[in-house]
Amino acid sequence: MNRMEIKRHELFTHVSNQVAKEALDFGLPEETASQLGCNVANAIAELFGGQNLTFPKDYAFKISQRDAQIYHEFKGNNYHELSRKYRMT
Repeated sequence: MNRMEIKRHELFTHVSNQVAKEALDFGLPEETASQLGCNVANAIAELFGGQNLTFPKDYAFKISQRDAQIYHEFKGNNYHELSRKYRMT
């Protein structure tokens, strides 16, 4: 097996396992959760197989969450405290 095959296998294994875990958390039976995980991994392979993909880190979403937290914690006079806590200037 070449390096790309190993990486591909690793990606689909992670997708399958994560989907199965989430399905179990939602109360699906173990066999159904496992089949769902495999089916989702297979669907991704069929839909996107052969393409080079870059997954975004979802940085904007994380910043939005941080900014909402800062807004929630702001008291009108605690600029210094918040700037230190969130390492901002």
